[in-house]
Amino acid sequence: AEEEEFATNPDSTDQAPSFELYVSIEGRTVFPKVEATFASRVDECVTPMVREKWGRDDLVPCTSFVRRYAVGQRTSVPPHRDLQAAVTVVVELRAADVGGLYTLETAASEPRPTRMRAGDAVVHDYQLLHGVDVGGADARYSLVLWFQRGAAACSAGKRWPSPAREAL
Repeated sequence: AEEEEFATNPDSTDQAPSFELYVSIEGRTVFPKVEATFASRVDECVTPMVREKWGRDDLVPCTSFVRRYAVGQRTSVPPHRDLQAAVTVVVELRAADVGGLYTLETAASEPRPTRMRAGDAVVHDYQLLHGVDVGGADARYSLVLWFQRGAAACSAGKRWPSPAREAL
């Protein structure tokens, strides 16, 4: 993807530039060239695994984007929960030499790093407190997929969890 394709809109976690390339938003493809590279793998492998793990046949991939981390741009995302998704899948596209995804039990606890190689994935629900810190590493790229409970919840763009989503 070209440099100008990565949006620098304020990130919801810290208002710093996001450096994200949205592939799909609320079930609508916005970057078909990129989606074509992984759509069949998501349909054949990722979605069935997510549905089995959470015991829900209604989980659907809703929003997807590539996040870039690079020195002089964005090298971290503070601890947060993905309240815009029932389930999140993070696929490492290009791992950094140091740092990366980490989890926390509480906001005051020590971060636990999750070392990922290119092609590795982490799957979690909206309750997991996590962040990213790649420090001074070379550029790192991750594909993020947000799953929702059904197409109606996805297209409505509601936040998770909410009474409206629970009703779906």
